[in-house]
Amino acid sequence: MKAFVTENIIGSWLFTRSSQPNFTPGIVYHFTSENKCYWEIDHGGKRLLSQVRYRFAGNKITLIYSSGTEHDFELTAEDDGSLMVPSPNGTKWWMVRLISPESYLKAFVDEHGRLQDLEVA
Repeated sequence: MKAFVTENIIGSWLFTRSSQPNFTPGIVYHFTSENKCYWEIDHGGKRLLSQVRYRFAGNKITLIYSSGTEHDFELTAEDDGSLMVPSPNGTKWWMVRLISPESYLKAFVDEHGRLQDLEVA
């Protein structure tokens, strides 16, 4: 494992595994070039998006909530290409960059760093 030091977090990232025993795959974080992070989850068969601001420096990403609360997460690059993200409670999460949108997604960050609404007809 090594520190994730690239400044390019922009894109859509799928969480693929967790040290949490009851992990359900399908969570996606979308990082835009406007320093917005949208997380997308399945909720009762519907895909929901929530949004916070973020900043990224070195291997640390900070999520900034509307309440003003901030949470820092240190990213570690794994040998398999995934990023490991430890949560404050000790749970470890692994995510991989999506190259193209999955069929179930509501949104996707394009090559210009913009969030694309995939539900537009």
